[in-house]
Amino acid sequence: MKEDRKKMNFEEKMKELEEITNSLYSNNDNLEESLELYIKGIELYKECQDYLNEVKGEVKSIIDGKLVDCDIDIFEQ
Repeated sequence: MKEDRKKMNFEEKMKELEEITNSLYSNNDNLEESLELYIKGIELYKECQDYLNEVKGEVKSIIDGKLVDCDIDIFEQ
């Protein structure tokens, strides 16, 4: 299953995470299924968070390298 997720893009992972969340809130799964979904959801969350941190770093590098004279900091607020 993790191999399948490696092929997924960010939007697909977020959609699957939303589906897992909805399933957990519906309480239609037994305890074992809920635990498996929860673990899968945590893994997806971490993958998405890592990706967002990577993108944030890339954007910050672009801003720091290309827009040195600009006083706008998009990460403040």
